[in-house]
Amino acid sequence: MEGFQKIYPFTTEVISGYITKMDIENKSVLTLGSSCDQALNSLLLGASDVTIFDINERVRYFYELKKKLILSTSREELIHEVINLNQFQYFEDIFSYNDLMKMNLYLQNDENYSKLQNILNEKTINFITGNIFDTKEYSKLNDKYDRVILSNVLEHLPSDLEQGKTVINIYNELSKYLNNDALIELYYLYGSVNPVGFSKVVNEFFKQDILLEKVSCDESDSAIFVKKR
Repeated sequence: MEGFQKIYPFTTEVISGYITKMDIENKSVLTLGSSCDQALNSLLLGASDVTIFDINERVRYFYELKKKLILSTSREELIHEVINLNQFQYFEDIFSYNDLMKMNLYLQNDENYSKLQNILNEKTINFITGNIFDTKEYSKLNDKYDRVILSNVLEHLPSDLEQGKTVINIYNELSKYLNNDALIELYYLYGSVNPVGFSKVVNEFFKQDILLEKVSCDESDSAIFVKKR
């Protein structure tokens, strides 16, 4: 667990570029933790419920502090306040305020920020501590989900010949906890740089006749979607 204790204070993805294409409203969402921005943007878009499944036990504590700051701090001050929380060890990938406004729907304008504040007063997020790479831990999931957001976590699989099969196994096991027509954001691609071994992953999906869709997030970044068979 020691290598998974750092937290991203805010996203490093253009979440606004792919999450609006996922039809989140009234859907049950399963996502990963760290910055919690995937969860916050899902709530803003009207998710019926959101569950964070993450190996880092401190994500829940971070979310509670970030939520408290959102409810008590202006949009303009939030980034400074979150970055200066001294209870956490942060990754160094911190973008400018202008970039973070572009990347997060809830930071784009006062209307969205106020809407999220109202939602946070009414809804809670579910937290499950678990390792997405250990499919035996999926038994901790106590619901079925309509939307899954995996960020770029699968990029951190070992780069070996079995990587494609490992991702297929994760997909197949996770599918047991998904409703029909569930949509999974499988990979976030940073610009033109594909994750290590990504071509092996694509080939493995094609072998099993599973359709992947590449969605453009801005001029350079993309996300890969897959629908439950």
